[in-house]
Amino acid sequence: MQNQLAPNGYVFPLTLIPNVPPSIIHILVSMVISHRIIQVSADDPASSALVKPMWTRLYRHRDIGIRAIAELVKGEETRKGLVTIVSVYTLLFAMVGGSPLTLFTLTLR
Repeated sequence: MQNQLAPNGYVFPLTLIPNVPPSIIHILVSMVISHRIIQVSADDPASSALVKPMWTRLYRHRDIGIRAIAELVKGEETRKGLVTIVSVYTLLFAMVGGSPLTLFTLTLR
């Protein structure tokens, strides 16, 4: 697999993992994009042209993940399932721990 990173055994496409629900994949992708926004913005505050398309991708993946979680919660059989619980926890972690807005707010204090 080729990417912009140095060779790393931990970098691999999430789609290769069997049975990972779309809700978790899209939330994890949004976390990665969020991390990248933080990196780029910290290095160069004048990088708004570079960061702007990243925000669109972040919100698109987060939206798809939230919609998938909503479908899981809506279903009577899937509401109490492990996939739903893990998906919700992944979303909560992404919103609290990995949000660029949260980190920027903390650094401004």
